[in-house]
Amino acid sequence: MDSSPPILDVAFADQWFAEDDDVGKEDARRVVGMLRTDLEPRLTALCTNPAQLNAAAAEHEFHRIRGAVGSFGFARCAAHLLVLEKTWAQLDETQRNQELQSAYAAFTAGLQALVARFPHLAV
Repeated sequence: MDSSPPILDVAFADQWFAEDDDVGKEDARRVVGMLRTDLEPRLTALCTNPAQLNAAAAEHEFHRIRGAVGSFGFARCAAHLLVLEKTWAQLDETQRNQELQSAYAAFTAGLQALVARFPHLAV
């Protein structure tokens, strides 16, 4: 039995993106645009150069990103980011890279699941 959090927590996602009027849909597209233009590049940069972070910077950055993705329902990504936030100093380089790659993959899968659930979010 898989005990991993879901890629997309639909209850959270529905709170943000289930608008059915044109204004709500446009607002939702702007929010998803922020996920793509702000959070995705930040995760990419962290995956590319994890050595840029010391423990304090890692805790701060992963906490901020985790809060954002978690509030949109990206539960599995948030779980990986929590591990990184709380244990960065204890993880070796391989473990850090694995968690970072898992967080990024879960973020990407979360975006795909979000657009599949709400086609009006496709760009």
